[in-house]
Amino acid sequence: MEVGSLVSCREDISALFPAETTPSAKYNDLSSQFCAVRKVSGDGNCFYRAACFAHLESALHHPRALQSFKDKIIQSGRVLTSAGFDESSFSHHQNTLVRVVEQC
Repeated sequence: MEVGSLVSCREDISALFPAETTPSAKYNDLSSQFCAVRKVSGDGNCFYRAACFAHLESALHHPRALQSFKDKIIQSGRVLTSAGFDESSFSHHQNTLVRVVEQC
């Protein structure tokens, strides 16, 4: 993974097992379920980042799903504001995510 990157490019599943010359049962099991992986920076938000990125990636080729995802992002900002959160504490991240979705 590149320095400063939060999510890597897609890599072959074998990237998880670089030193193995003979495929293990774990490798065979994972490679039968997944064709590629992405590494995610382990910074405390890694689970949420990975889940969000995977959802976004799965919605890429489905315009209705992509629009629904964008609507949920926008709605979540309204929910946070109505719950008493200061909009300045999340608006930058929310706007960044909306721009990413719009570029898809």
